Amino acid sequence: MLSRKRAALLVPVATLLVLVLLTSLAAMACGTSGDLASGSPGDASADRNVVPPGHDASDDATDAANDDVYASEDAGADWLAPPAIARDAGEATLAPLRSSCMFEAGAWPAETIGAEYPLGHDIPINHIIVIMQENRSFDHYLGRLVAQGYYKPGDFTVVGDGGSDAGDAGDASTTSDASDDAAAAVDSGLGAPGSGFLHSDELDGPPPGWSNPDGDGGIIVPHPDDEYCFGVNHSWGAQHDDYDNGRNDHFVTQNDPDGERTFFYEDDTVIPFYYALANDFAVGDRYFCSVLSSTWPNRYFLMAATSFGIGDNSFCQLDTSEHPVPQIFSLLEAGGHSWMDYTDGSHMEEFFPYFGLADADTRAHYGNVECDMLGAIASGTLPDVSFMMGDEESPQDSDEGPSDLPGIGGQLTETILRTLFASPSWKDTAVFITYDENGGIADHVPPAPACAPDGYTPHDVNDALLAPGTFDQTGFRVPFIVISPYARQHFVSHVVHDHTSITRFIEARFGLPALTGRDANSTPPMEMFDFQNPPWVTPPNITATTPVPSAILSQCKQTLAPLACTTK
Repeated sequence: MLSRKRAALLVPVATLLVLVLLTSLAAMACGTSGDLASGSPGDASADRNVVPPGHDASDDATDAANDDVYASEDAGADWLAPPAIARDAGEATLAPLRSSCMFEAGAWPAETIGAEYPLGHDIPINHIIVIMQENRSFDHYLGRLVAQGYYKPGDFTVVGDGGSDAGDAGDASTTSDASDDAAAAVDSGLGAPGSGFLHSDELDGPPPGWSNPDGDGGIIVPHPDDEYCFGVNHSWGAQHDDYDNGRNDHFVTQNDPDGERTFFYEDDTVIPFYYALANDFAVGDRYFCSVLSSTWPNRYFLMAATSFGIGDNSFCQLDTSEHPVPQIFSLLEAGGHSWMDYTDGSHMEEFFPYFGLADADTRAHYGNVECDMLGAIASGTLPDVSFMMGDEESPQDSDEGPSDLPGIGGQLTETILRTLFASPSWKDTAVFITYDENGGIADHVPPAPACAPDGYTPHDVNDALLAPGTFDQTGFRVPFIVISPYARQHFVSHVVHDHTSITRFIEARFGLPALTGRDANSTPPMEMFDFQNPPWVTPPNITATTPVPSAILSQCKQTLAPLACTTK
């Protein structure tokens, strides 16, 4: 429930300029590295509206009476809600506009997402759970799905942009060299340099021969993790060096000595529950973290569709009572929607100093996993949107980064999902499982082009500019699994997504405008659902469980977070 004080401060209906002005005000507080470029998405004077071809804005009054208009059914008279927008453009028209970064902050989902896809209440999902763990690459965590026989060519039907079965999209290049057409290849989701694809109806794991030079004339190839708790470099500079202009060939040398750790993999003996989930539900093998850098910037992108220029593991101080920065939580509240942050540890206090820490109303939205989240799932009282991120700061770990045993976070995620499978919440919930960034661990697919969220330039905690690179490309691939009654069965999506695709899905379901140019142009993972014929009305019976060997737990000097409520 929203407090009366907070409800009184919410954005009134159809006040789009408020969102854009908030972005501009935040920019003015940022200093030299945060100045917005003229005419950027955050500039309230910029021409934001991209009218879909064939739609005359003067016809809006007429459109409002038509059956094909989209407007929020949740919003009351005082809530932020989308205007009536005729959905007469499809993905064939809008997807190229998104790829060209034609949409800006404030764009409504109906303006940017093709009419083939449902929006608002037409999406039969009433509860969204986002589980973001830490620092694993796709190859490292899910790259053995092919080698261990879970996915084979022809296992699934490629789904086109509109979400209907579209057949094989054709063969893809398997070259391992960077080339002039790398950007276009990655953006299409097929034919990326080093791609493991032979056909588009298979999962893209590490191709035969995938390796990195070791700096001494030899090579390092993927091999089993025999350390279980380790760390590698994953700063802005280190990740851009790993990338090496699309060659992805400096993971090992960037982390010498012992750079071979970057080629560790986990398989179904280490994370069997995740492999079972990936086998049953929908996986994205073109899902990238949002920034070619470390944890905090990527978590900012999930929550705010920008990092406000922060490119290192530091926190932005722009969020003040005078100029609160836009983010998904306040946007949900503006639309009259409920949310909870069940992060197992510190919540968003440092990310958003005013909203997350100083504002007492926000603290009512904080809860723990073992009592609050599991209780809400079991009782069927989940909020509209729930966030859960692991904790590596307290003595009891629930984080899943490589400095922690994989099973520590894995057991917590398994507990959440098994509780969901057995609860009344299952019928209309979608769970997105992903990882904030690759943590410096190797992946063979180069980052994809992306839309700059705003005019901020990358800088560190001391306001020093970071180079090379900007915010116009993603980071490396990270695992992405969609779990829901409506998630496609044993399916792999090759559509390019990043963390703001989750943000955009939330906006699409609950009728909210884009926060920045990044989420405005992101493609929500609609193709990973079958909303007409849900495959998992009855959840699967997964017998695999997540092991946490006591000897390795002791070796890593770690303690499991509680998996059951003992305090309430």
